[in-house]
Amino acid sequence: MSISRSAAARTIAIVMTIQFAGGCASTRDAISLPVLKQREQALKRADSRDLDLKVEIARRRSLELLKNFEASVSSAEANYVPKFAAASNSAAERGAEIESMVATVYYLAKDQAFSTVETDEYFDKSLGPILRPPIEAFGRDVDKLAAKLEADLRVITVELGSNLNAGRSAANPNAQVGLPHVTTWSEFDKVLLGLGYSSPGIALYAATNVNRIATSSVLPQLLKPISLNASRVFATLVARVVASGGLVMVGGPLPIGEILAALNLLWSTYELTQLQPRYRSEIRSSAISNFDSVRGKVSMHAREFAREKAKAFDTLQVGMRDQAVGGL
Repeated sequence: MSISRSAAARTIAIVMTIQFAGGCASTRDAISLPVLKQREQALKRADSRDLDLKVEIARRRSLELLKNFEASVSSAEANYVPKFAAASNSAAERGAEIESMVATVYYLAKDQAFSTVETDEYFDKSLGPILRPPIEAFGRDVDKLAAKLEADLRVITVELGSNLNAGRSAANPNAQVGLPHVTTWSEFDKVLLGLGYSSPGIALYAATNVNRIATSSVLPQLLKPISLNASRVFATLVARVVASGGLVMVGGPLPIGEILAALNLLWSTYELTQLQPRYRSEIRSSAISNFDSVRGKVSMHAREFAREKAKAFDTLQVGMRDQAVGGL
């Protein structure tokens, strides 16, 4: 490491001073060893302060990245509010179509009579394609922001390692040298080791995938409240279907036309039309409310990830400073 070269340079300077002192005509002109020791310690303290300043600047840059990340997440949240509202409106219109309402009543009655879960499956197929895309897109956008934060933190850390090794003066602590590209964790690890610093460790490799969390758990959170609302809105009709034995006549999940033909014997289209505005409103308000909840959870997870990641990098950067001081 070039850090050890600075120590070597000081040792040479001290030896030269001793040699110069030995050649003096008078011993009073010679510099005593204790004085040389004091000067060496003063130089070390100055170098240590220089290293501290470089680390502090890197930490400030990292903190600024974290603030920018959180601001970008907030901006993404705001940008998706109208997209979530549009999806909620589309889902409400789709779910409140007469054929959709008939199918919903049928599946609710079947679930109640036979302890199945076909209503949830129906909503997943009919409303899922409408509600899923915006939340997945939001997750992907937040993922990109998180990936950029990681990449920028890696760059700052590699630049810090190079600056610590270069022994630049505090007068120009932001000076940087040409550095290899560190787009991946393996490249980052390799470059740091090449600079003489320990591997960052497993804490830095912990990755997040907000989009994965969204696709695995978010959609059921969006659809289940709609199913519960449907149970309340259509409670009377569902009870009538179950009591009439109409489900036996229908048998199983038939094409919607056949379901309409069979179940319309049990209630009039007028009844469904009367319930239509209420059901449409229930779907819309439920979807918007749950979009807000999901959006908040995804954003909170992303912010927690970012803080933990920044904390891990901060620990690494301080450790690099300690290694550099040890080489003085």
